[in-house]
Amino acid sequence: MKRLLIFLLVIWWFGAAAVTAQQPKRGGTLTIGFKEEPDRLDARYQGRRFILFPEVFESLAVFGKSMSDIRPALAEKWEQPNPTTYIFHLRKGVKFHNGREMTAEDVKTNIEWRSKGTPKDWPRMRNLEAMGKIKEVEILDKYKIKITIDEPGPMMVTAFTGGDTGLPGIIPPESATKLMMGKGGTLPIGTGPFKVKEWVSGSHIIMERFDDYWGPKALVDRIVFKFIFDDDARLIALQRGDVDIAEQITGAVLPIIQKDPNLQQFKTLRTFRDIKLYYNNKNWPMSDVRFRRALTMVVDFDKNVDVLRGEAVRAKSFMAGSSWANDPTIGNLFPKYDAAKGKALIKEVEKAAGKAIPELVYVSPNRDVYVKIANLHYAAYTAAGLKINLKMVDPNQWLRDRGEGKYDITLAGGGGPGMDPLYQARMFGSAKDVGLIERDGFNIPRWVNKEYDSLIRKAQSTEDKKVRAKLYQAADKILMTELPAAPYYHEVYTHAAKKYVKGIITMESGDPHLHTPAGQVWLDK
Repeated sequence: MKRLLIFLLVIWWFGAAAVTAQQPKRGGTLTIGFKEEPDRLDARYQGRRFILFPEVFESLAVFGKSMSDIRPALAEKWEQPNPTTYIFHLRKGVKFHNGREMTAEDVKTNIEWRSKGTPKDWPRMRNLEAMGKIKEVEILDKYKIKITIDEPGPMMVTAFTGGDTGLPGIIPPESATKLMMGKGGTLPIGTGPFKVKEWVSGSHIIMERFDDYWGPKALVDRIVFKFIFDDDARLIALQRGDVDIAEQITGAVLPIIQKDPNLQQFKTLRTFRDIKLYYNNKNWPMSDVRFRRALTMVVDFDKNVDVLRGEAVRAKSFMAGSSWANDPTIGNLFPKYDAAKGKALIKEVEKAAGKAIPELVYVSPNRDVYVKIANLHYAAYTAAGLKINLKMVDPNQWLRDRGEGKYDITLAGGGGPGMDPLYQARMFGSAKDVGLIERDGFNIPRWVNKEYDSLIRKAQSTEDKKVRAKLYQAADKILMTELPAAPYYHEVYTHAAKKYVKGIITMESGDPHLHTPAGQVWLDK
């Protein structure tokens, strides 16, 4: 009996130890192998943020376990007394990283930077479709604001979850002119669970736990983002233990991760983060739909995606990334690969115009899969008899060229993971109230279709999902018929980590999240 009791106690001890080992621990430094150095860390603007950004900056709301799970953040609650009015109750005692308390005045100023227009000395902000609906922001008291919008819309609260299409984060207004943090300068200030301690360009960013954070304090003491630009080097650093997480592992080395017993991988499909091939419809011959169809027919899109080896999933229509707005049959309108018919159609366009197709300028950012795809296109187009001036440029130059219409063909990412289809649809609107307008007053492909605009105008002021789905599907049919662009693929991101890294949250964004209402990262070592 005594031996049995000892045996049971030993079993209990090992069982308890196993349970304890899985309890979140506090402490340690989490080191992440980062694929690229961000161009800036500033809550007012877009930039390459991924894991890094939400640890520093917060908005009024935040996603929980999914993009449909919206939870309170800097606002502890909100209400909608009527279709065009929202009242946000702000948390009391929220501190900026400089120690000052956040108030309704700060939130009002941050919102109006977007809703009333960018100050003259600031770079232009983008993707402000939801914020553009804001008519007025009123301070009701130190911790309460009222927002009035000009018409009902489905994206207002989503705009305050920290994404690029609304209010990415709240910063203290007095530090705004100092926050153009690129590769040097003053450190950014937010309200997040971590504050930036150091940024050494070309090397790393260090963040430390913000002990005055209003919510659950971070479990790890600090996070180090090491910039390791080479994919193979990033994986080697992970295997050697120089980093704990390596982001964006490419298809070529995925088998190595899968076979390594010390590593774990997490893969996410960025359903609305996809790549499109844009045609500049303002230029001849791009204005001829037959030519756009020919350009699509001579490229084997399916084969191109296969070449990416696990980095992409084929997108066959513009709404294919939406779980509720997509009609799969619309994908049948996509021109089938037929190089011979494509060449014949090119000749038909030339004959009708009475002149040869001129040299076409193809502009691509010189990074990641863009380079692979642009080279595949170059081979396909030249094989079809076209003259192509392929320009691989710095991403910033690419944005400038795209914004000024200095291209015939370009690649561009569109939308954002888990987002409402409205953002995807607005990329092709030709009026400010329904489109993401570029510098010359056009959308990216310089395409105008008033029937399309009308559908999107109705969709963005309709709450009923079923009605909106029908509107998006009708719009998708127009896009697939007119082809101002060609939908290409959804990005697939694979990240890897040591097995002792626990609590990583992955969502539709395609990126690991380190501190969310659904949980946070910790180290079991």
